[in-house]
Amino acid sequence: MLTDSRSSIQHLSNWPSIGDSTSSSILHLFQQLSDRHPIHLHWVPSHVGLLGNEVADYLAKAATSNPVDPENHMVLTSTEIYSRAK
Repeated sequence: MLTDSRSSIQHLSNWPSIGDSTSSSILHLFQQLSDRHPIHLHWVPSHVGLLGNEVADYLAKAATSNPVDPENHMVLTSTEIYSRAK
């Protein structure tokens, strides 16, 4: 899993001393997922043209300006996401 949020990685790494419920939920989900597939969390620099990171930034910005009704959302494949972000 790649993220451009170094602070998120540091926060999750220091969770035992912080103990907040959101991080606990995230770490619990990571643990459930890692039972089937190994999960590695890696930092990547932002705004340097990495395609996946640029797509994630685009989708995050689009989500803040166009909130989606969770009852009426559609699921997109990764190919559809990339083509819409271009």
